[in-house]
Amino acid sequence: MNEGILKLAQEITMKKSPEEALSLIVRSYLEQRIAEYEGKINGFERKYRMCFDEFGLKLNDDESERALEEEFGDKLHMDYMEWEAYSDGLKILKSKLSSLQ
Repeated sequence: MNEGILKLAQEITMKKSPEEALSLIVRSYLEQRIAEYEGKINGFERKYRMCFDEFGLKLNDDESERALEEEFGDKLHMDYMEWEAYSDGLKILKSKLSSLQ
């Protein structure tokens, strides 16, 4: 790894070892991404007034799906895919964060 980057990481984190410095930076990055993903997920939960699993069940029921389309328009499936990506990504990020600790 580039020595300049390692030195900079040590300077900004005030850690003596490069490993500690990089670990702190990666942990901080993961925490920021987790907060970002949780914010996106909370936005969908507020918009649709339900959790992701319930939303998926309603999309698989024709009558419920029509009711959602009447209330929210035709972006349901796009929102579902985006919501699913954030949900899956959040699990991955949390797993990576827990592996650092």
